Amino acid sequence: MQLDAARKSEDASRTDELTLLAPASPAVVRVCFGEQPLSCYNACAMPKLYEYMGIIVLFYSNEHEPIHVHGKCQGRESRAELIIRDGQIVDIIYSSVRGREPLEGTQLQDFQTLVSHCGDKIVQKWIDYFVLHRAVQAEVITRRIR
Repeated sequence: MQLDAARKSEDASRTDELTLLAPASPAVVRVCFGEQPLSCYNACAMPKLYEYMGIIVLFYSNEHEPIHVHGKCQGRESRAELIIRDGQIVDIIYSSVRGREPLEGTQLQDFQTLVSHCGDKIVQKWIDYFVLHRAVQAEVITRRIR
């Protein structure tokens, strides 16, 4: 297990919070001072970011840079890597995921549309989850993005 950072909680009364990361470990790590657990990192969780046209877009908690998301639908899965230069998304590279059939046809087009449309939000959610260790909220998009 690796000590990642010591940081102050947003709640001034809880300044003794530590965040421990267990990369590639299925363990849930809890750091407790006193009676309440202050931090919990689940290296196997799959934080869902979006639901769009039957596609689930998510991170795997044991992920690594570069910033990327996975799109899953009906047993198929593809990956979108966001290429960032000077704080701007300059390209998005779509690829298959080893051991999975890739998204195809309309599913792939919908995944590409969502990632292109929500790229800046995806980057922010990556920062929130992997850098700041905050929970991210899933968004359900029920109307087709144009």
